[in-house]
Amino acid sequence: MEHGEILEFLPPSEEVCSVLVVEAVSLLAALRQRLPQAAVTVLSREQGALPAGVQWQHVDFRNMELSFPKESFAYIIAPLVFDAVLEPERLGGKFWHWLRPDGHLLTGFANI
Repeated sequence: MEHGEILEFLPPSEEVCSVLVVEAVSLLAALRQRLPQAAVTVLSREQGALPAGVQWQHVDFRNMELSFPKESFAYIIAPLVFDAVLEPERLGGKFWHWLRPDGHLLTGFANI
């Protein structure tokens, strides 16, 4: 799955919501088109051009000490991140902790 294809699972909406994007800076412009009112937080080791209104944290997402309040995000978009960590179940647990009860995790895995 290409990174861009993951957004096909995200219906366009004018909803005001919060979104966490992990290591997918290339998706930000398309994400802004689908969710123009979203408050977007990015965790990335890379830096890139950011659309207006994006909160940036230049960190290594593999650092398990990351913390956000419980139920902070309506969406977490994290393609291919589980392949990059030693304890994917721990990262998944953090994601579920950060998602609202009606939230969605959009992820993918390498097809090897």
